Amino acid sequence: MSYDVLLLGLPGCGRNRFSQALIAHCQKHQMPTPVCMKSLEVGSQAEKRVWTLIDIRSELHHVEAESYLLACLAQSSAVVFLFAESADLTTQAFWQNWLKRQGIDLPVLRWFSQTFTDDWHWQSFGDDVLVNQSALPKLSLQSMAFELGTVSLEHLLFGLDSIKQNLGVELWRVKASVQTQEYVNPVSIEGTINRWDTYAAEQATGKLTILGTSLDKTLLTEIVEASALA
Repeated sequence: MSYDVLLLGLPGCGRNRFSQALIAHCQKHQMPTPVCMKSLEVGSQAEKRVWTLIDIRSELHHVEAESYLLACLAQSSAVVFLFAESADLTTQAFWQNWLKRQGIDLPVLRWFSQTFTDDWHWQSFGDDVLVNQSALPKLSLQSMAFELGTVSLEHLLFGLDSIKQNLGVELWRVKASVQTQEYVNPVSIEGTINRWDTYAAEQATGKLTILGTSLDKTLLTEIVEASALA
């Protein structure tokens, strides 16, 4: 039995958070600890458990993102619904029905409150499957990074969301930890293809990273500079 677990999913779906919680769960209950990896880390065609992770807090209505997710599921032996405690019943039903419409018949784990039940064992979830590196789905995304001082959070999010909604810019992943005009504490910004989240951060790194397509460096620089406070 392999100890490797390959975690697939859309950018920002919560793979790092899930893998850290899984390892902590195994250590707490003295279980064998899996080796969690992403697709880029797969170096052989050995058998592994392959799970597709889906953030179910928001519905998904994006053709390319859905196609990518289906390609992940085609390689998987199980599905994990992440952040289930924060998803309303309508959105949970959307994802249940989405799997049915796509003909996906795989075991599903609903991950509540970022913890696992004491009796849950990862080695009983899904089967080992033969992983072919060349068949794994890949996204070709541009990457850009910016340095930020204190910003207007409202202006920054408005600018980023505007180019996403109106100019055809595809923002697949946005991540930042910044000091803002609106709050005393630093704020983390998490953006994915279908949602924005902000929450209190321990410290401000002053860095903004963006993954996407049709990214315009000049336009993004203007948005960042317009949100900056002198």
